[in-house]
Amino acid sequence: MIDVTHQQNGAWDRVWHGGKGARQVIPYEYVISNDEPGREELLAIAAEQKMYKAALHAARSAAEANA
Repeated sequence: MIDVTHQQNGAWDRVWHGGKGARQVIPYEYVISNDEPGREELLAIAAEQKMYKAALHAARSAAEANA
């Protein structure tokens, strides 16, 4: 995975921007090629997982605020 994401003009390079994107998450859409079969389905799954993670974080934060 490192070889794929760290190619010149690859996913990591697009995020890195000479250091401006240090410690940023590489978006799935940068890693999955546009001609990959099932690309849209994979991106939909990633978006759904991100939504669930955000909802869980919000619920935990609300519970901590009310504790």
